[in-house]
Amino acid sequence: MLAACQSTPGGQGADCPEPANLHLELAKTINIPVDTLQYKHLVTGVYSNDSTLLYFGLDAGRNALDVFDLLQEKYLRTIYFSLPYTRKPIKVDDFYVLSPDSIFVFSSYSYKLQIISINGQLIDDVRIVDDKLEKLHNGQIIGLEPLPARMVYDRYNKAIWLPATPGKLEGDPDFFEQPFLLAFSLESHHTLTLCGAYPFHYDNDRQTPFTQSAWFTIVEVRSLDELMLQFYGSPYLLRYNWHQQKVMASYCIKSRFVDFPFPVFKGDLRSYKERRQYRLVNGLYLAISGITGPYRYFPVRHAQELLAPDGLQNDFYTPGWSVIVTDTAWNVLGEMEFPGNKYDIYNLHNTAQGLLVSKENPNNRDNDEDILEFEVYRYRN
Repeated sequence: MLAACQSTPGGQGADCPEPANLHLELAKTINIPVDTLQYKHLVTGVYSNDSTLLYFGLDAGRNALDVFDLLQEKYLRTIYFSLPYTRKPIKVDDFYVLSPDSIFVFSSYSYKLQIISINGQLIDDVRIVDDKLEKLHNGQIIGLEPLPARMVYDRYNKAIWLPATPGKLEGDPDFFEQPFLLAFSLESHHTLTLCGAYPFHYDNDRQTPFTQSAWFTIVEVRSLDELMLQFYGSPYLLRYNWHQQKVMASYCIKSRFVDFPFPVFKGDLRSYKERRQYRLVNGLYLAISGITGPYRYFPVRHAQELLAPDGLQNDFYTPGWSVIVTDTAWNVLGEMEFPGNKYDIYNLHNTAQGLLVSKENPNNRDNDEDILEFEVYRYRN
């Protein structure tokens, strides 16, 4: 059952063993009435420990954060950011929950970063300004382009990591030399670094497999110097030293259901239609937020045909998918397959209780829009 996930120094190719089949236990189903609330949020996050599982969803239309207690299966409260009585209003488009007393919210419109409590109390309010960053990125200082490149808290450096949108487009000269990660100190209110490194096979092909530079996630801030980075079109996790600006090792977490090596995009990088169809057809290593607990869960969206049997074009919620499970040292334990058209595979969270899976798939005919529905899956050794 245990397939060693090899790492190699310097970011060169790691061995990619075929994961064994495994079964995840359905530990809990969750249903919360939300007939007066938005049931599908722009971005989501969780806070969890052995006795707590809080779910946060950003409603962009109301510019508000809805909070739910998933263990008690109830709505708790809504935090508003732009009502007349709100102190220092902010247009929020990303957030990170360190604890109920420390919630980071960020606006790419004003580059403002605030820290609030779960009751809406404002703890800190700063604006991120950096002349070098603005020059490098042609005025697009920090664009969350597109989600899910998300902000992450760094407890070692007391900083927040933000995705910094590259100014050049894919296919332009020196695209891979552009930095795309910003660390901002919450103590000095200054930028710590502007950096970033892509997987070696991206650079070899001179393009990212999914033709979208911001499709990455910071899986873990592992030390004072190092991050674990995951890119959507790559089976490799990168152990990246941001002080040295160097990939120290790579770990292969490969799916049985995605071609390897990954097919290279041969269309027009400037064509939105061609890029979209390429992403629809090919499988995709998805992001996962949170790394609490003894196991790591990595979701993978499977490849599909462009057209459904009825002749209509498939969408991003149609394909089947699977979950690769690893231990905390990134050793691959196996992979479990899930059906398509049932789960929201872009809203998954690794929690202390297990893998939290949303059931708000718009193609699911059994989906009740008045109920927030989840399932929690656990790996049992």
